Amino acid sequence: MVWHMGYSSSGPLTSATEGSFLAQQLGRTVLLGDTTFWPGT
Repeated sequence: MVWHMGYSSSGPLTSATEGSFLAQQLGRTVLLGDTTFWPGT
């Protein structure tokens, strides 16, 4: 779980990178505060 949900997880880091393929597919960048650092429910 560490590699996929931790500070170095590739999905959230890629979606937070402006111009990345994932941000382009989503239509925006996604802040790390909305993914990795989201407090959850």
